Amino acid sequence: MNKIKACIFDLDGTIVDSMFLFGINIVNTLQSYGVTPPEDIVRIVTPIGYNNCIDYCIDQFKLKTTHEEMLGKMDAFALPYYRDTILAKEYTKDFFEKLKSQNIKICLLTASPRRFFEPCLERVGLLISALVKIIRKYTAEQQKRLVLSLRKLCFLTITKYLLKLLNPPVCTLLASLTKHPLQMKK
Repeated sequence: MNKIKACIFDLDGTIVDSMFLFGINIVNTLQSYGVTPPEDIVRIVTPIGYNNCIDYCIDQFKLKTTHEEMLGKMDAFALPYYRDTILAKEYTKDFFEKLKSQNIKICLLTASPRRFFEPCLERVGLLISALVKIIRKYTAEQQKRLVLSLRKLCFLTITKYLLKLLNPPVCTLLASLTKHPLQMKK
């Protein structure tokens, strides 16, 4: 099996425990505009991402504000949490150190602005030399597509590996269950 050379992780909700903040932030921001958010607002806006959430709220609640003004309010609310409160997920630092000790590169994906994630990662001890790349400016939709692509790649890689281990009838069955036919070597 190939040696692992790099790992890719999503930042918010995977590496740092920040997912609670989005819900609190949107409720707080809407209340600052005099809106009582519906109980299911977090369920509605979480899948559409930060920027689309702002546009949705402005349209849905007829807010007399601009995208930039609402973004500024939400950012001002979130920044102290990233800077002072949000923690790394349990065992993340130890796991990153283990990856570093094995010379495995770490890449983080995030749509969060640098002014949020850098102070957070530094405070929780994850801004380490093994962390060679932070990819940002991904929209929520781009991140979803990337994650789905990576899952598909992992699924196909694992399936190909299993096909090598199993007998031909099982190989035929597994190959027929995948959406992309696998080229099987005889």
